[in-house]
Amino acid sequence: MGKWITESLEIFKRMYIECSGEESAISNCAMSMVKILNGLSEMKYTQFHQYEMKMIWNPMEVFSKQCAEQLEYARICKDVEEKREIIADVERSISAIVDVSRNILDGTANVERQAVQSLALEANMYELSPKICVFYADILENVIKLFTDDGKQYAFMIHPTLQSTIETRILLKKREKSGKVIVVYIPEGVIEEYDLVSICLLHEAFHVITKQERKRKERSVSFALHMIIYMRYYLFQEVKFCEDEEMNNRIKDRLMEYWFTELIAQIRKDNSRDGDDKIFYGDNIRVQIEDLAKKCLAKINNNLGNVIMDIVFKEVEKGGYPDFQTRFKQTEENVERIQRNVLNTIIENRVSAVGDLLLFTFREAYADVACILTLQLTYEQYKNAFAKSIQFRYDARSYRDYNKELRENLVARTVVKFLP
Repeated sequence: MGKWITESLEIFKRMYIECSGEESAISNCAMSMVKILNGLSEMKYTQFHQYEMKMIWNPMEVFSKQCAEQLEYARICKDVEEKREIIADVERSISAIVDVSRNILDGTANVERQAVQSLALEANMYELSPKICVFYADILENVIKLFTDDGKQYAFMIHPTLQSTIETRILLKKREKSGKVIVVYIPEGVIEEYDLVSICLLHEAFHVITKQERKRKERSVSFALHMIIYMRYYLFQEVKFCEDEEMNNRIKDRLMEYWFTELIAQIRKDNSRDGDDKIFYGDNIRVQIEDLAKKCLAKINNNLGNVIMDIVFKEVEKGGYPDFQTRFKQTEENVERIQRNVLNTIIENRVSAVGDLLLFTFREAYADVACILTLQLTYEQYKNAFAKSIQFRYDARSYRDYNKELRENLVARTVVKFLP
């Protein structure tokens, strides 16, 4: 029996005894882990090969440690709702890792059974090749060693599935400390496409590993600028101040600077901070930027006409707007259009929609870039892997995928900076 199993069993047994009274939910979780670990300790005395042990053993070691930490935190937690959420998260995670482990063992046993007999109907919907899965597990294990200080903080479990895309599920999501156990669901139909799966696995791995490489401060500024670009598009729909495109854009740019000064100032302030970068974590920065953008939007219609006239008059004074008198009525109409666009943007909650889009796209783009640079992929290899990973084809003429376009643009602009 591994030393870590012995130590973990002692922790969970003690926890079961100490929590049997008023902490029955924690006690039940501890007993579940005792049963899992007892079963795991018997693996090397059974017919299973080292492949199955490697696929389950390492992830279970990391999971046991993190599970014990979460249950201990739940014990001392005074907030009732938070405590309930932590326990529910632990229960879901234990159930998930048991299901995955059982399917791994059943799937590999199914493969061996078919080597000596032919069954008309199998209980399993798929067969799991342990050697292939260990190959993928080794790739992820090496990535963890390369990009983390402590290899025992992260672990991946490979799990074949009947769904159509490669996906991941983080266990113990409520855990705030560094380190995660991630289940990677690989479609049974592509599990033998080694080139595709290897690229997709690294992409998924880079969603959870690496820290300094993410450049969270710089990303927060880019996030804010992209939010402003989207707001510019919504606010100036059907708005044109003059025929001169350069001047038209200059007026719009100055209005955006005036309206969103508070957002830019706050991001610059945060960007000058040193120390813990948790304020720049994806969800945190999304909430902050969305709140600031909504505050800025709410103020736009206050004195809107005077603000626009003031900026337009500055162009007139420069002599760059000679036909202002004839365009005065058009300027008034633009004020009304902007007022309408502001209200539509607020009512349709476009700020939150853009925030969700940007957060998703930035996360995917980072994983893409890290994967491309690590594997030294060519554009064609990346493009082919991306094409194979989509669920269905569509006519680009009838449906424009702005998310895909933004993602590819971000990836290309970033990767080109690392080219020799």
